[in-house]
Amino acid sequence: MRLFLLVLFIIGVSTSSATRYCNSAPGHPLSLLSDSILPTDKQDKYDFSTEKIINDLGEFDLIINDSTIIFDSAYGKIDAPLHYGRSLNDFNFDGIYKIIDIRNQSYYFRFGWVTFKNDQTIFSNIKWLKEDVPESGNYKILTIDLKFKQHGHISLCTIGDSQTWWNCANNLRLELNNNLPDLFFVGSRTDINGYPHEGEGGNRTNQVLDRINYIPKADYYTLLIGTNDWQDSIDSAFKNTIQICNILLKKYPQSKILYLTPIPTTNTVRDQFNTKLEERLTTTFKANKSIDVVDIGGKMRENLDWSKVYLLKDGLHENPDGVKVMAELIAIIIKSERK
Repeated sequence: MRLFLLVLFIIGVSTSSATRYCNSAPGHPLSLLSDSILPTDKQDKYDFSTEKIINDLGEFDLIINDSTIIFDSAYGKIDAPLHYGRSLNDFNFDGIYKIIDIRNQSYYFRFGWVTFKNDQTIFSNIKWLKEDVPESGNYKILTIDLKFKQHGHISLCTIGDSQTWWNCANNLRLELNNNLPDLFFVGSRTDINGYPHEGEGGNRTNQVLDRINYIPKADYYTLLIGTNDWQDSIDSAFKNTIQICNILLKKYPQSKILYLTPIPTTNTVRDQFNTKLEERLTTTFKANKSIDVVDIGGKMRENLDWSKVYLLKDGLHENPDGVKVMAELIAIIIKSERK
């Protein structure tokens, strides 16, 4: 085990014509991030020639903007089957959706969250695959299969809860790819940018164990888990995390696990739980050469205003700068491993 304490200098965000977005919070204005510029033939992208229709979901009246799609109240609450279901025959966080208007014009999107408010279902953290945003109106919605081509060779699986996947963390893999374009992401889930992962919002350590057979082989795994166990015992969270690592390393002995120390949170009771869990885990991991500790939480705490600088207003989830720090630290470690 190696414990990485890194001095990181954050460079200002560069500007380019290629942009991506994450909501600062559901329904709030968008925050702008910019992609690093790679040669066109080296960019990860969708191959629209591979499009296959999975299911016709019917016609819907939609209110559309950059970041949300609001379904007319006539359709009621349609979000019930969504939460981490694995069938792509219905609306699903992992799915790709094609909408067609009365002029037979097509648009494609993914979505990162769903809520039900004022008798309307609202999809948020929308990613338009071709960057053109349609007008509100009546649309046929199809679920489709579309190949996403990655150009990297170092396989990485990001495992965790909402801090690995939800809201701005949807961009974690995109930021990682910007820092280390030779990465190739794997997992049974898919984020709004098309990258596979293994993050599920609200997961406790036992829930990661329950779905561990879905986690594929990878050269590297990042593991950021445990904060949702804060109302349970530290002993169970500790044992479950150790078991997650043991199962993965037994199945894939050539792999390396990067244990990410907990992101600080403004909930002091939760934060104390996370700190105690981290201390026990890092002490145990010292004897394991297949596990490295990446001190994400320590790096964030170096800034006395960490909650304002790195977190959303909920005091728990990363904002765009928090995601950037995570990605940069992880990429530095993998680069050092590959030398």
